[in-house]
Amino acid sequence: MANGLQIVERRAFSIVEAAQMCAISRATVYKLIEQNKLETVKIGSRRLVPLSAIDALLSAGAQISSAA
Repeated sequence: MANGLQIVERRAFSIVEAAQMCAISRATVYKLIEQNKLETVKIGSRRLVPLSAIDALLSAGAQISSAA
C-alpha cells in the first residue's frame, strides 16, 4: 500500500458488539456465556467474543435455559 497502512479484519468483539451482530440483547449474551454456549477470551479486564465463537453460535443455534 502506498501509505503503509494495512487493513486488518477484526477477530474479536466486545459484548455489546457481539450482541448487535447476533441481534440479541446484551443480557442474552451474558446468559450464553454463563451457560458455556458462547466462548469468550479475557484480555486484562476486557472480555471479548472471538468472531469464530459468534459464527459457531449462529451456525449451531442455542437454547437458553432459565435459571430456576
